[in-house]
Amino acid sequence: MLGSLVTLKGTVESVEKANDLIQTIMVKDEAGNIARVFIDGYITTDRDVENCEPGAAISATGLSSYDDTWPDTEYFARIRIRSRDDIICGSAEVPVTGIRLSRNEAVLAAGDETVLDAVVLPLEATNRNVIWTVDDEKIASVDQNGKVTALKAGKTVITVTAEEGGYTASCALTVLFADVQDSEKYYYEPVYWALENDITTGTSDSEFLPESKVTRGQIVTFLYRAADEPEVDVSDLPFTDVKKGAYYEKAVAWALENNITTGTSPTTFAPNEKCTRAQIVTFLYRFADEPEVSGTTPFTDVKAGAYYEKPVLWAYTNDITTGTSATTFRPNSSCTRGQAVTFIYRVCAE
Repeated sequence: MLGSLVTLKGTVESVEKANDLIQTIMVKDEAGNIARVFIDGYITTDRDVENCEPGAAISATGLSSYDDTWPDTEYFARIRIRSRDDIICGSAEVPVTGIRLSRNEAVLAAGDETVLDAVVLPLEATNRNVIWTVDDEKIASVDQNGKVTALKAGKTVITVTAEEGGYTASCALTVLFADVQDSEKYYYEPVYWALENDITTGTSDSEFLPESKVTRGQIVTFLYRAADEPEVDVSDLPFTDVKKGAYYEKAVAWALENNITTGTSPTTFAPNEKCTRAQIVTFLYRFADEPEVSGTTPFTDVKAGAYYEKPVLWAYTNDITTGTSATTFRPNSSCTRGQAVTFIYRVCAE
């Protein structure tokens, strides 16, 4: 109603001055309507309206009226201000133009934590709110303060998104096994190659146990996964010790079908027995289709005519293994998990 006391809230579009003081403020309200805030001349002139500039938020209280003298309009909504104290302007809003992270890459061991710092650009931007997300919640978690917790060995991406504008920045996160952190270890690269290629996921989310002995069930499973897990028929397995539904059931059927192993007897595979070094190089030799080999090895403990003689020669001449010393291979020693993935890596990845 004309003449009533009203409060106008919105954003400053423009200002006009008279005698170096603001006299007219054009305001756009939340609905997009334009109104004129007019400061009467009789108001004291000892100070001006603070922070009043285009883009600033404004709240003005005054008497409602209309202005029919505005160019190209029939009339224009207007409020007349009684005191400059009735006009409150905030600082002009500074739009967001981008975002960056303190790090683009991070490496943590499973169980460790770190904090990523996000910087909304420009530094003077009004809306500095951000949203944190992680691609794979099994590998890591991130809270809304940027604190990252490594949960499981693997790789994922942490992303921060500016609330205004949707600008993003990302950090590639690698989570290491707690017991495989030394990059100088011979098995370091093979372990993470095996993890990345779904050949093994470790003994737990945080451990690989590279020095533990690998079982026959584990090694044929590693090879089966390296072969991309082709479909196999498990109905005719002759091994009574391969339980239905066991993690290694399909792998054993595949290994038998492809002549990689014939078992420890016609009816047993011994999946839980430790795999010897002779057995694993034999499995790998057969996995590689038993290529022709020639020459000799320096290993005095590899007997002529042994089932593993050619596999050891093949592994030695192809740099898959150099033995346990300059003159020994130790064919009957149990193979560790670190050795097993290293042998497979040298066959499949190099």
